Order: sequence, then C-alpha cells, then structure tokens
Amino acid sequence: MKIILASHGHLASELLNSAEMICGEQKDINIVEFISGEDLYILKSKFLECIDNSTEVLIITDVFGGTPYNIAASIALQNKGCLVIAGASLPMILDVLMSRYEKDISIQKLAEKILSNKSSYIRSSQELSYLSELEEL
Repeated sequence: MKIILASHGHLASELLNSAEMICGEQKDINIVEFISGEDLYILKSKFLECIDNSTEVLIITDVFGGTPYNIAASIALQNKGCLVIAGASLPMILDVLMSRYEKDISIQKLAEKILSNKSSYIRSSQELSYLSELEEL
C-alpha cells in the first residue's frame, strides 16, 4: 500500500519528519506539496507521478475541500484503488504508519480504522483533570 501525504505548503513534509522521529524511517510514502504560485495542473501531475501504477493508494490531505484534497478526490474517483482522507494531523499519521502493516489490512479497512479513531486524535487537559479526580476515589 502506498501512502501520499499532501498539503498546502510544507506541512506534509514536516508531518512525515515528525512521525519518523517517533516511528523511524518510513518506506512507500510520498509527499505532495501545493506550493504558492503553482497551478492545478502541476499539482495533479505530482499526484499522478506518485500514484504511478500502484494498486492501493491512501492519500491523506490537510484540509477537506482545499485544493490538494479536491485534486486528490478527483483522481480517486477515477482510480478504484485510491482513497482520500482529509484532516491530517500527527496522531493520524502515526496511526496510519503503525497500522498499515497489520495482517490482512486493506486500504478500505485502514481508512475505516482512521475514521473511527478520529475523535481520539484531539484531547483536552480537562479530560486529564477528570481522570485524576476518578483516581482519587
């Protein structure tokens, strides 16, 4: 399974750098960055170059409805083995990296897992104080 991280600017590269600090060097991950001044055709060609002849491709973008997402989604509509998820964050990327080699995990199952875990990616310190109150009981 190939993974593409796509973003406005250099966010995708920095998310991968941060994830590799935690999980080590990663293979089969491509970065697509939409740089200021580029047009849609350049962005689309970056995606197509990364996808190449891959049978399963998971594209993770920064913002739902943003240009990288829209281009990726238009490509996915024409490519049965391509799936796009928006809302990239470091916890999401870590989840993907640690789950993608699970036995019998398909791109669809991985996407379902990420979508079902999405609420666990954002936490508040108020939750911690609630938990410490429970421990005092």
